[in-house]
Amino acid sequence: MSDPIPGWYPDPEEPSRQRFWDGTQWTEARAYPLAVGVDGQPVTTGPGEEKSSSNTWALVIIILLVVVAILAALWFFLFRSSSSEPTPVAPVTPTAVPTAVPTAPTKAPTKPPVTPTAAPTAAPTAPPTVPPTP
Repeated sequence: MSDPIPGWYPDPEEPSRQRFWDGTQWTEARAYPLAVGVDGQPVTTGPGEEKSSSNTWALVIIILLVVVAILAALWFFLFRSSSSEPTPVAPVTPTAVPTAVPTAPTKAPTKPPVTPTAAPTAAPTAPPTVPPTP
């Protein structure tokens, strides 16, 4: 070889893999490409293709979040109790009405007796006077 620039080239021993040329000789560093092109040359990944795996993970996470949101909405609307629909009630059958237990009548509170503090002062009454007869 006429001293090409250092880099990865098809391995002279096995063309399906690549080998690193340091500018003066072949090194022991070997790489197996992911795919072989139509012309038989190894296809390597470019710098733009490395982002596809991170984009794929972002897409997977977004899809999972959407699925979880849809499932939560379905659960909420299907399993919640609806206040617009009346709840079925068992038919009422007539039964005996329990009577109240009689209780002792309550008395109105009475006022305590009032004791007079002083005797009433009244003028003694005189017998009626009869006029003298002539």
